[in-house]
Amino acid sequence: MRAYEFLKEDASEYVEDEAVTRGDANLASVLETLRNDSHDTHDVPMVRVDSLINMVREIPGTEMFTIENLMDAYKTNETIKNLIKEIKDNKDGIKYVYLATFADDPGTGDATLGAATGMVNNPEKTIGSMAKRALSKRA
Repeated sequence: MRAYEFLKEDASEYVEDEAVTRGDANLASVLETLRNDSHDTHDVPMVRVDSLINMVREIPGTEMFTIENLMDAYKTNETIKNLIKEIKDNKDGIKYVYLATFADDPGTGDATLGAATGMVNNPEKTIGSMAKRALSKRA
């Protein structure tokens, strides 16, 4: 092939989608795994940005994943937007990724855990009721 033949060809068939080269699929896989691991726990589902980047880098094909790739994916990819609630610094200046929670996770709906189970935020009443139950089981 001659040089002028390359110039006349349509280059759009050679251009890859940015999401493919950026590693969005591997990022989504890691985020979904972390999200599933935090399901049904009382912890805030979050991960340090540097730890998340290292997890994605361990997957073949995304060894060069960076924070810029993460931010671009968060801004442009709807799948990533649905998995990440927000990316922000904590009080110590460490950047965290806060994951979106499931609808049935505690504290995500209108009712909180205490209100859903009938618990009152009064520790004296809670301890008193626990002691009464323990005594009634002994008798």
